[in-house]
Amino acid sequence: MFMKEWSNNNRKIAGLLNRKIFLLECKRLKLTPNHIGAGVKSVLSLFEFYVGNKFNRRVTDFNKKLVHKLLSLEVEHTHLKISHVQKEKAYIEEKLEHLVPSTTLLEFYRRQQITYKRIFNKIKTTNLNKVKNLQMKSYKTDYRVKEKWFKNLSTMEIPEEVKTVLSLGGKFSVPINPREVKVKNLIADVEGILDTVEEDIRDTLRAKTTNIITSFLHRNKNVTNHSDQLYKTTKEFLKTNDHLLVLNSDKGSVTVLMEKTDYLDRMYSIINTDSFKRIPKDPTATIQKKTNTIITTLEKRNIISKEQGRSMRTYNSISPRMYGNPKVHKNNFPMRPIVSDIQGPTIKLSRYVAQILTAAYDQNNPYYVKDSFDFSTQVSGLQLPPEHVVISLDVVNLFGNISKGLVLTAIDFNWDKIEPCCGMSREDFKEIISFLLDSGCFDFMTILPYNTGARIRCPEEGNNRFRKLGYYE
Repeated sequence: MFMKEWSNNNRKIAGLLNRKIFLLECKRLKLTPNHIGAGVKSVLSLFEFYVGNKFNRRVTDFNKKLVHKLLSLEVEHTHLKISHVQKEKAYIEEKLEHLVPSTTLLEFYRRQQITYKRIFNKIKTTNLNKVKNLQMKSYKTDYRVKEKWFKNLSTMEIPEEVKTVLSLGGKFSVPINPREVKVKNLIADVEGILDTVEEDIRDTLRAKTTNIITSFLHRNKNVTNHSDQLYKTTKEFLKTNDHLLVLNSDKGSVTVLMEKTDYLDRMYSIINTDSFKRIPKDPTATIQKKTNTIITTLEKRNIISKEQGRSMRTYNSISPRMYGNPKVHKNNFPMRPIVSDIQGPTIKLSRYVAQILTAAYDQNNPYYVKDSFDFSTQVSGLQLPPEHVVISLDVVNLFGNISKGLVLTAIDFNWDKIEPCCGMSREDFKEIISFLLDSGCFDFMTILPYNTGARIRCPEEGNNRFRKLGYYE
């Protein structure tokens, strides 16, 4: 009788310890166990919800606090039950020492320990699956994503957690991990901002800022957000599967996952055409020097001010980078090539010329369409004559098919409109245009993946640079 009771208590402890661990894990991960969630729903059913109402947020906050308190109480209650069962177990052990021979008792304890481990591990596995299911349920509740927001063009099966993170898009912000906050850098940034305010209020603002930073670091020291785990899982997945690239789609704000080899094959099918030619070395430094010379000449001729000239000259240019975005709205998902000219040698001079051409353009002409919204307004209510249809033309390589000669001819034809906005002679303006068109080059030695924080080199191709014929983007 005593042995059976001791065995039952041993089984109970295996279940109670697992329950305590399960509840603590739910509390750490901010998960709501199903039995608590069902009870809270009955409380929430007392209230009627309205979209966008502040009262909804109060009820939601109350719900979160209620779940947290119920978890804490249940952990405390489970701990008390464990203590009670362990006392009963110890009392029975004292009885057994006087009733059962020591060798028999030791063998009994050994076998019960084996049974205990088996039961404990079985319950542990079940609880781990419960936590995983609760996490998935929480992800779907906290991050409402749609299937169309993510497109997998690879041959791999992608975990749901990774799909959820990637579907959120590149503008989704992950909460800051307090352990990653560089306090010294943060204080330096704050001091830099305080230098711009009045001196008599700096100490007050400094004290408030210090309090905010300290409160954040202490309050969130041991807090684990759902997004932290999601982000960590996704980061590890992409690190392990480094043959995959995450890209933005051309349209629709869709996140696209594809094989690196597939990406390169598609991009090289665009580059390896007669529209491009490979050049032996990086011309960025040469183009930068010529660009600065043109800007200095414009400054000396008083066409631009000294301040403009100083802001337009560059001394640390990098070669423009080419990358591609998949067109997931089209068959076979063709790539749209994009040249990123950030920190390019001609970017500021190009902007200056673009401002002149924009100011000179006659927006009152009958063919001008500002954007798709303007087009929608213009055709709204339009009645087509009988036997007429509306067609949409897909232009391939629009700018690349415009020759330098055609551009210069257009400048001559429209010079009467450009001259009042220009401030320089026609020959000088055409010389700048020719220089920009002839300086159009880009670098494809790196791939710019989406939201990875680093560029991935393409070692099998080395340092590949191409010059675009008759075209600058």
